[in-house]
Amino acid sequence: MKRLYKSRCCDHCPHKEKCCKSKNDRKIEISPKLVRYKDIVKQNLESETGKILRSQRGVDVESVFGQIKHNNQFRRFYTRGLKNVNTEWGIMSIAHNIKRWPTSHPLITFKIKKRQKVIKKYQEASNQ
Repeated sequence: MKRLYKSRCCDHCPHKEKCCKSKNDRKIEISPKLVRYKDIVKQNLESETGKILRSQRGVDVESVFGQIKHNNQFRRFYTRGLKNVNTEWGIMSIAHNIKRWPTSHPLITFKIKKRQKVIKKYQEASNQ
């Protein structure tokens, strides 16, 4: 349940331009449930575990966006509308995960290294 606070008359208030963006009086809605969630999130972020996880964000998350922007030369969305942009971002995410998958999956990494050894032996044999 949301609480609704409404001013009675803002017409003569000197701060109306800063406070109210609409022509009518100022209205503020507050959700106690949202306030509780914000408090929980704040406690989690300020805990020792939260500080450690926050310090990893730059490494874990931001590097992925940098790779997508730089390696895939993805600087802007080419579609309009939220649904289409979500689809386009989904495709970019899938492409990134497919490119990354061989290096992160142990079985495939093993097979790639094995193939590289075979190719290297073949090249050495053909050079002699």
